Amino acid sequence: MNSNAVWRFNTAVEQQEGLADEYQPIVVDFRGHGRSEKTETGHTLPTYATDIEQFFEARGLDEVILVGWSMGSLVGWEYIDQFGTDRLREFVVVEQQPADLEQDDYDHGVFDFEELRGLMELAQTNPHELNSVFIDEMFKLGIEADSPPHRGRG
Repeated sequence: MNSNAVWRFNTAVEQQEGLADEYQPIVVDFRGHGRSEKTETGHTLPTYATDIEQFFEARGLDEVILVGWSMGSLVGWEYIDQFGTDRLREFVVVEQQPADLEQDDYDHGVFDFEELRGLMELAQTNPHELNSVFIDEMFKLGIEADSPPHRGRG
């Protein structure tokens, strides 16, 4: 197996094909996501990170370039927290801000702690309601006229 294996979470086929000349892209669907087996339990960052370690171990993978996209970034940080970096050559974060929590000195937070706690509880107890909350927020109208346009990060 190529020691330059690239792990991509939640990515498009075109991106994988673009990397295939130099790397061996391997896509992992977290439990209950995509093509993986549907499960009712184990949907936590620590469990997803353990699943990744077990996958690495079963395939004897080392020198991995771990690419976490969106939630995959959070799983990647959890992986490093639990298992360190011995198996990793690099870790790349895509489309994930440094912090989701609102803070006095950070203007980009999305939730305060209680909102985040409520969303995490919904994820475990009522995922359909969680989807409804996110959909409502994504299509919320009423942007203030004097708000500057979103220019993105970077």
